[in-house]
Amino acid sequence: PKDTVRSALQQAGLNQSQFRTRTQVCNSLLPAGTSQPTLNAQQEQNSLNAAECMRSHGVTNFPDPTFPDGHISLSIPSSIDQNSPRFTHAAQICTKLIPSGLPYS
Repeated sequence: PKDTVRSALQQAGLNQSQFRTRTQVCNSLLPAGTSQPTLNAQQEQNSLNAAECMRSHGVTNFPDPTFPDGHISLSIPSSIDQNSPRFTHAAQICTKLIPSGLPYS
């Protein structure tokens, strides 16, 4: 089974903000011309569908991701308990909507 974003970050000992910061730092160290692949319209829609799925499974204030420069950005507010059974259950269901290999899949 796929790991949820929360459990993957927990295993790494990071919260969402720390992960985003470290990703930005690491990306800045990549050789020129190297970057994460940009998402196409269908991949963006899959991510939006996953966010809607989270809301429909009880995580009512789960935000939609944004797509600056074709990359996904998702900031989960601290008011959402990512350790709650409701969040974990919803994430197990909803991350299946994002194809493997994409961010948050």
